[in-house]
Amino acid sequence: MQIGKYNIRPVLLRIPDEQLYVDRYNACMERLAKNGIPNVYTVDGVHANKFGIIGTHPYELDNPNGGHMIGPKYVGSFLSQYVVYNVMLALPETHFMFLECDNVMNDNWREQLQLAMADIPEDFDFLFVGSCCAGDKRPKQVSGGSSVYKFPRTSGFPARYPMGGNCYIVAKKALPHIIATQRDAYAPADINLALHSFPSLDVYAILPRIAEQLGNENLPQ
Repeated sequence: MQIGKYNIRPVLLRIPDEQLYVDRYNACMERLAKNGIPNVYTVDGVHANKFGIIGTHPYELDNPNGGHMIGPKYVGSFLSQYVVYNVMLALPETHFMFLECDNVMNDNWREQLQLAMADIPEDFDFLFVGSCCAGDKRPKQVSGGSSVYKFPRTSGFPARYPMGGNCYIVAKKALPHIIATQRDAYAPADINLALHSFPSLDVYAILPRIAEQLGNENLPQ
C-alpha cells in the first residue's frame, strides 16, 4: 500500500479457532477491500483457551499487592502481538500497518493518512492511526496545522503514551527493540508497550484518530 513515499504492508491479526473471531476477520477483510487496502498479510494468533493458557503473572500496577492475575485473555493477546512482530521482521517491507479485526477506518482516512505521512519525520518508529486516551498526555504537534503529534520519551507508571492497538504503523527498525522488551506478559499489550518499549522509541499519533474500534467509537481521544 503506497502512502506518499512509504510502501506500507497491511498486517491483519486473525484468531482462527472460534467462529466469532472468524466472522470478525471476514467482515474486516470486506471493509478493508471497500477501503482500498490491498495485499493484506494475515497472521494467525493465539486463542488463549485453545492453547490452555492460564495467565498467572500478577497485574498490580493499579492496585499494588492486590493479587490480581493478568488472566488468559490478555496473555493470549500479548502472545499474538509477539507473533505479529516476529512475522513483520521476516517480511521484506520497511513499514507495516497493524490491524485488529474490529478496526474500522474513518471516512477520508487515506487522504488524512497521506497528509500525516508527509508531516511525520522519516525516522519515526511508531505511529498510532487509531488510539485512545492520548489527548491528556500533552503531546507536541509536529508542525503548525499538522494532525501528527509526538509523545516525549518518558518511563514509569502511569504511562504517558496513547492506549489501544486496533490500527498503528510501525517501522521495521523498531521491531528488534520491541521484541526484546516485550517478554513478560503481565499487562495488556498496549500498556506493556508503553511501559517497556516506547520509552526508547519515537512515538507519534494522528489526533483526532482516523481509525475506530468497532463498538468503542466513543472512547476518549
